[in-house]
Amino acid sequence: MFAERWLCALVSITFAGGAAGGCSSSTSEDDAPPPDGTPAISYAPFTSMTWSLATMSGTSQLSISDQPGAAACALASDQHHSLGAAGVQIILHLPDPTTETCPQGNYTLVKCAAQLGTDAYVPAGCAFYRQFDAQGNVLGVAPGIDGVVSIAGTASSCAIRATVGFVGASFTEMFALMNGDSAQPWCGSN
Repeated sequence: MFAERWLCALVSITFAGGAAGGCSSSTSEDDAPPPDGTPAISYAPFTSMTWSLATMSGTSQLSISDQPGAAACALASDQHHSLGAAGVQIILHLPDPTTETCPQGNYTLVKCAAQLGTDAYVPAGCAFYRQFDAQGNVLGVAPGIDGVVSIAGTASSCAIRATVGFVGASFTEMFALMNGDSAQPWCGSN
C-alpha cells in the first residue's frame, strides 16, 4: 500500500499535480458520510419483524425492519418516513424496472456510495442499513456492498428472499407478503 501511494505521488508530481490513472486518495467517496451529515455506522445483525414492498412509477422499494406497526409498513414507500421509535431497517431499491404487483425475478444489488439521495426511493440497485433512535431520528447509515433479492409469487402472495452484504456481516432472510393487490405498500409482520 505504501509503495502504491508513493508511486501515485511521484506520478502526480511528474504530471504537475494532475490525477494519475489508477491512483486514488486514501478516502473514497464510498467512505464519506452522506451530504446530510448522517454518520456512517456498522451493520449489526438483527431479526426482521416487518417487511414492506412499495411500487411507484415502474420501480419497487423494499423495507425490512425489526419493529411492528404502521410506521414500519410505511418505510418502503418513502425513505424520508420515520420508524417513529428505536429500531433498525434495511431499505433497498430493486435495480430493474418492475411492472407486476409481485415483481418476480432475481435482482442483483451493487455497492453504492453512502448517499441515500433525496428522492422517495434510494438509488436503484442500492441497499442501506439504518438505525433509528427512540424518537425515530436516523442515527446512522451503512451502505450495502452487494446482494441478491429473489421474488416469486402472484398478485396476492409474494415470497421474497433478501441477501444483503455489508462490511463485516450480511443479512439473509425470507418472508411472504400476502394480499398485495389490495394494499400499497404490501406489508406483513412476523
